[in-house]
Amino acid sequence: MWRGAFFDKPYEDSQSVSSASSITLKQSDKVSTSGQFNRVLIPLALDEHDGYLLSYAAQLAKSGIISHPHFVFVETTQTHNHLHAGVEFDKRMAKWTKQAGDALVDATYQAVKAQSRLDALVGYVLKNKIDLVLLGHRDHANAHHSLAQRLAMLCGCSVWMVPENSPSQIQRIIAPIDFSQASADSLTQAAAIAAQYGVPEVLALHIYADESVIRYEEHERIKRGEEASRFAQIMASVDSHGVLIKPLFTESIQVAQEILREAENYQADLIVINTRGHSKAACILLGSMTSAVMSHAAIPVLVIKHYGTHLSLWQTLLSGQFLRSGEAKAS
Repeated sequence: MWRGAFFDKPYEDSQSVSSASSITLKQSDKVSTSGQFNRVLIPLALDEHDGYLLSYAAQLAKSGIISHPHFVFVETTQTHNHLHAGVEFDKRMAKWTKQAGDALVDATYQAVKAQSRLDALVGYVLKNKIDLVLLGHRDHANAHHSLAQRLAMLCGCSVWMVPENSPSQIQRIIAPIDFSQASADSLTQAAAIAAQYGVPEVLALHIYADESVIRYEEHERIKRGEEASRFAQIMASVDSHGVLIKPLFTESIQVAQEILREAENYQADLIVINTRGHSKAACILLGSMTSAVMSHAAIPVLVIKHYGTHLSLWQTLLSGQFLRSGEAKAS
């Protein structure tokens, strides 16, 4: 039995929201194209830890991958306690981003008061039709990791998580695939980013998960032959952007751990991964393997979304769009 495991590409629907119980869904033009994100939210903490995130963002902007960044500081009770009273947060953000380089000057700055940083960021994403959240992650700061994972689940956009002190240059990219059309799309995204950075190849990783203990003769040869055939099929729909797509087929029942292990072996500095979803409803959710990769990755992780994921989770549940689309209803 073949077991796929995750992944997709940005697909945008726009919605106007008048209330939690009254939602109008309207499809619009794409916000972003392969390798480019045109409305990017970058949450800042306004402390010394912002430096590495701003350097990373500046390099993405110079490479043409992000544009029109929205820098947002969410003032909560906790943040207020360790910042000086009366500080004009928008001016401080503008000063800090200017120090990171000219690539980030065409930006929006906004300070938001809220009880919950998560709620404020999700709301900002929805209101401003954000197609990417670029989020810093501090070492040993579980709360920030949790924030990145929750944003990846709740927001209808891609999430790029950048661990503290990550180098701003991208030289090696690994993209896990499951042979679905969604993973072909994410491979196109990875290749587009590689092309922007002048990276000559992307490693496309497929992990065969087989928990059976009985193996028949020629099992390995047949399995590898099927993998090669299915890889050739999805490559027919992948835009490589002139980048070599190098396949790697491995086997493990611990898929997330295997992804991280192969990323380390390859010396990758970016993992491009999809939210799991072979159905319209499932792709809204954050798959357990994607979540596990985000939890334990020591390098940046770009979580790409696909069909219908410009809807937030709560919008999807309230609208009932996916249940009306012909898929089986849960009883």
